Amino acid sequence: MRLFLIILSVAFFYCEKSFSFKCAADLREFVEGLPSQDLEVERAARILIGGTKGITISEGDLSEESIKLTREALLKKESFIYGGVFELLGKTIRVDALQYVAESDSWLLVNIRSGTKAKDVYLAETQDHFHFLRDWGLSMEGADLVFINPKAQVEKPKNWFTRQNVTEIVLGDDVVVAEEKFFWGGPRGRKAAKPEGVVGPGPHFNKPELLKRFQKLKGPLYYLDFETLGQGLPVFPKAKPYQNIPFQLSLIRQNKIEDSSPTFFEYLHPVGKDPRRAIAEFLIQYIPDDGGSILAYNAGFEKRAIADLAKLFPDLRAALEKLNERLEDPYEWVRATVFHEGFNGSNSLKVVAPTLLGQKWSYSDQVVNDGKFAQSVYRALQEFSSESPEAEFIRKALKEYCRQDTESLMELVKYLAKVVGYK
Repeated sequence: MRLFLIILSVAFFYCEKSFSFKCAADLREFVEGLPSQDLEVERAARILIGGTKGITISEGDLSEESIKLTREALLKKESFIYGGVFELLGKTIRVDALQYVAESDSWLLVNIRSGTKAKDVYLAETQDHFHFLRDWGLSMEGADLVFINPKAQVEKPKNWFTRQNVTEIVLGDDVVVAEEKFFWGGPRGRKAAKPEGVVGPGPHFNKPELLKRFQKLKGPLYYLDFETLGQGLPVFPKAKPYQNIPFQLSLIRQNKIEDSSPTFFEYLHPVGKDPRRAIAEFLIQYIPDDGGSILAYNAGFEKRAIADLAKLFPDLRAALEKLNERLEDPYEWVRATVFHEGFNGSNSLKVVAPTLLGQKWSYSDQVVNDGKFAQSVYRALQEFSSESPEAEFIRKALKEYCRQDTESLMELVKYLAKVVGYK
């Protein structure tokens, strides 16, 4: 337990800060200044690899001062050097960890990655760093790759990581070829082909197929959206690495599609506490067993989250599984029956809604404007007292973002219903 608390204090929790948010740019600047998930993983791994031994040089800085401090640590033969910085022939690298091996008076490279397997890209990076250090003049014992154990549990921190010796791989004659990590330039994915016979930019609809989707719906209608945490190292019992855990939801109840006075519900869980039971109970309370269709955009996301909740809480399983049986996915409707050149090959709600409904439904003016940033902003709440103006600013921004997701979805469904004459 003591080891667990030390790791949490070093890797995840921070001192309360004073920072005044006046606009979206202020919040983004603050969030970007917090430790990344990769750095949190690295910090936790350091404790498990070397305990409190060793010295930390850099957590991102590649300055001349960091290079100097690295040389000094090497001369002192520190047991562990974390974040050492090396320069050779104009190239500068930062090394996650070096472990001194006294028996051979040499160094073991330890590359710490936040994935859950030994990916080719990690092996390639380890190989590159190993040969760089050897060319720099360091006597190298070998190389280890450390990555998150896919079966990691918060209760067993000693099993959070897998440490694999990869010396033979990095010394092998066959150069490790890294997988492509990014798409550079141009749209991601393949641009959607214009349906045969379609003229002009759109919108164009396959109305008979779209109408079939509406005919499956049963009232009242519920529009649902989750925001989730997907942390590499689980912080709640029985959670897996990178499991999406809902911490917030937005819900709209609409008696009929043309209903002009829908009912809105929302829930945002206090940061630092396990949100799963509260989210599950909220769903059951506010989506009664009335047979009404539940609409979620890209509903596979919500479906998996609800299924995870059902597995976790046997007493709620039957009710949660019934909710999943009622889910409908307008993303699939759009993908199969709607074409517009303005989508640019994407069927994301953040693209589809403003293209079809107008710029009122754009997310460009939102303080929080995408799910990944919402996750980072939520975690930033732990930096402030719950009563502080900064915390209130963050909570308001999160609620506005999640609410727009459900309102955009509702308006999109109403728009499509008019297209096919469904009431």
